[in-house]
Amino acid sequence: MFKEHLAEIARIGAAAAVTSFMITFGIRAFGLGLLGDGAFVSFVGLTLIVCTVILLWNRLSELSLLGSRVKLRDLTNSAEDAIKNLERGRINLYRTILGLKMRFSGGLGRLYLDDRAEGFLDAVEVIRQEGLLLTCRQIYTCIPTP
Repeated sequence: MFKEHLAEIARIGAAAAVTSFMITFGIRAFGLGLLGDGAFVSFVGLTLIVCTVILLWNRLSELSLLGSRVKLRDLTNSAEDAIKNLERGRINLYRTILGLKMRFSGGLGRLYLDDRAEGFLDAVEVIRQEGLLLTCRQIYTCIPTP
């Protein structure tokens, strides 16, 4: 709920900033003679349309221009699902890597030498660089208290 509210505030701020900048730019260009009367009106009208789209972006579900339709909400939902699946796949990949690093390599020469620790530490370093390694404080806050 809080993130949605912040996103709405950011969207309103972005629309206001873009509108004020573009209209100021249009007025200056009109004052300098770079834009004619009709071009200035078209510029301001397109600016207001773009800013309205920015304001209403999360409420738009379908966009139709010249007979072509784009279903925005379906595209957004499928993209979010794909991102979640990729994140789960990345975590599962690192779990598999850790499991494979802890296996004995086998052979008679490996009876006296265990090189699993080096591979394990390399895998942990890669996981830490990816930002997937939780600290003790993060783990403690993730565990629900009874």
